[in-house]
Amino acid sequence: MSERDPLSRHELDCLADLLFDRFAQRLRQSGFRLNEENIVIERVDIINTLPVSLRGAGHG
Repeated sequence: MSERDPLSRHELDCLADLLFDRFAQRLRQSGFRLNEENIVIERVDIINTLPVSLRGAGHG
């Protein structure tokens, strides 16, 4: 088994963007709204239905 070269900064940035886009897409499909500027995740209908771990400070 050969060892792979570490990813470049550009490759890591591209991978992070792709993962974030996929995550955001899944959240939207599940009824969440994502504010990408502040990275705030909140339920579109009722914020209090979220598990505590997903609530932002000051929500619920």
